[in-house]
Amino acid sequence: MGAFQSAGMRPAIVEVLDGSRGDGVWCATFEISGDPSRFVQVLSNALNLPYPIAAPPAHVLSQDERLANLAVMEWKANDYLTLELPLGASARDIANLADALFQVIFGCGDDYRVDAKVTQLA
Repeated sequence: MGAFQSAGMRPAIVEVLDGSRGDGVWCATFEISGDPSRFVQVLSNALNLPYPIAAPPAHVLSQDERLANLAVMEWKANDYLTLELPLGASARDIANLADALFQVIFGCGDDYRVDAKVTQLA
């Protein structure tokens, strides 16, 4: 697991979770430095990301125990994937899930860098 990457994502995820407690909707986007086509968006209830794979996500996600129990909300082969966050997931839990997605879906090793941006959507 990319512990350094997970730790670096947590402050932005805390901001999303805190900002989304009322009527606000916040999103943190983490993209691979220098490659904006590989990103994970974190909302208070979901993870969005490109899905450059034809196989159903349940099969792909089952390859990593951190991702195996995530519920797929929507997906389109070779296009996008939206996953439901587990109820009560902490910022640490969500950061670990995002890290696992970077590794499993995008093939990142343990030494990748992400740029973070937090946006208020509503």
